[in-house]
Amino acid sequence: MSVQGISNTTHLHPIEDTSIIKRLYQDTSYSVLKFLDLTSLKGFGTASSKALGDVTNYNIDKIKAFIKALHAKLSPETHAKERQMLEEIPVQVKVIPPRELPLLKLKDIKKSILEALKSLDKSAVETLKSIPVPRLFENLFEVLELFLDLKAAYLIPNEYLRSDALKAIAIALCKEKEWDKLFEAVNLIPNESIRNSVLENIAENLCEVNEWDKALEVAKPIPNEFLRSSALKEVVKALCEVKEWVKALEVANLISIEILRKDFFYRTALDLSNAKEWDKFFEAVNLISNEFLRSSTLEEIAKALCKAKEWDKAMEVANLIPDENTRSSILNKIPQGI
Repeated sequence: MSVQGISNTTHLHPIEDTSIIKRLYQDTSYSVLKFLDLTSLKGFGTASSKALGDVTNYNIDKIKAFIKALHAKLSPETHAKERQMLEEIPVQVKVIPPRELPLLKLKDIKKSILEALKSLDKSAVETLKSIPVPRLFENLFEVLELFLDLKAAYLIPNEYLRSDALKAIAIALCKEKEWDKLFEAVNLIPNESIRNSVLENIAENLCEVNEWDKALEVAKPIPNEFLRSSALKEVVKALCEVKEWVKALEVANLISIEILRKDFFYRTALDLSNAKEWDKFFEAVNLISNEFLRSSTLEEIAKALCKAKEWDKAMEVANLIPDENTRSSILNKIPQGI
């Protein structure tokens, strides 16, 4: 087993992909906003102090001992590959001046251990669970078991049965409220398209059980633009169904595929007009950046208001139509009941 040191100097390459920068900015802003109240800030301070203490006082030898124990527990006859992968895991330590804080690459080491063990079956994993795990690795075996459940689910050839299996996993996660292990488990899936598809499916299933915030957390990191937008679309639909229109508008703004974003601005505006939530309706319409779509949206809603004999509101909506010809045409027809 190799133990390596790494340089004090870290060279960070700038991110040049603007779409990645935008997504990271949105994620960071979202995280910051969650802590903008005194109670949350106090909680964050307490938790971060404990986490800092855990890292500062961490004993690297416990990780080495854990890896050795895993290695010893696995049979060389049946698990030669896993044993070899464990032998090759580098346990790296970096010292950061001036506080001499030992920054262990715990996340990378944990991922390497999971990668080494992910081809085991559940019975083999069960035999390893008697080994005491190092601090901050407490959920390692749970992540491994969740990965095996996900693997069994996504390998089901029948689409409906596969969806049912993933839904059962999503519901179980809702009960446990341990979301970090979901992302760790999904990241063990070697095929990127399957990873994206699993996250999309789980996000959609979370919407079905009214876990919109968690569905949003699952959907936002999906790298594939189409699948991410598709998952966010389901969140918007679910929020509209329970009349959470402001939240629906916020999520619709995160949809990067423009045609889907426009479609949901239209649907949200229509729902708001039907519910006579006019302040929110005008807010939604103003978010439609495409002038043609905004005109057609307002035109259709003005017509619907005329059918409902809401003449004054129909005039108010029609006057907002940016296209002059369409606006004039509708305004001329309103007195005739269109």
